[in-house]
Amino acid sequence: MATSAPLPPPPLGTTTSTSKQRSNYTRIGRLLTDIGTRVLRGVLDSHHPPASLQKHINSPAVNSTLKKLRAKRVLNTQQWSKLYPPAPGVPSSTTFDITLLFLLLRNTCGLTPPTTGWDAAPPPADVSKEADLIRVKRCRNEITGHSTAAELSDADFETHWAEIEAAMIRLGG
Repeated sequence: MATSAPLPPPPLGTTTSTSKQRSNYTRIGRLLTDIGTRVLRGVLDSHHPPASLQKHINSPAVNSTLKKLRAKRVLNTQQWSKLYPPAPGVPSSTTFDITLLFLLLRNTCGLTPPTTGWDAAPPPADVSKEADLIRVKRCRNEITGHSTAAELSDADFETHWAEIEAAMIRLGG
């Protein structure tokens, strides 16, 4: 296995801003992963408490929806195994990541899509549960899912932090 050469040090004079930008990225990533996952889990648990989650997932309508999502490869094998663990296992929202939680909320909890739909940014005035779920998902995808560098400017950090924090508070976090 070939080893890659170490990354060169940053140019002189850029270390502080790069370190700050990396810190911003890490802080937002932790907010989304740690707190965001907990908040979305709380929303799912409020719709389907842990004691009834298996019954919900196994209901014919939800099972059919999840099978269709699996066939379309929206739901992957790892996610499927968390929803349908081998016996005697039972599904637990504590094992679901933010992506799976959002998928379940969007597709199995009877939520109404905002006027802009599930994939577009909701207008700032829309502070519905659904719009806030989308805000968390979009920020997560934009910042940590589709980023080309583990850095975030101070201005972007402040904007995203305020948006994510407000959405999470409204969602019960």
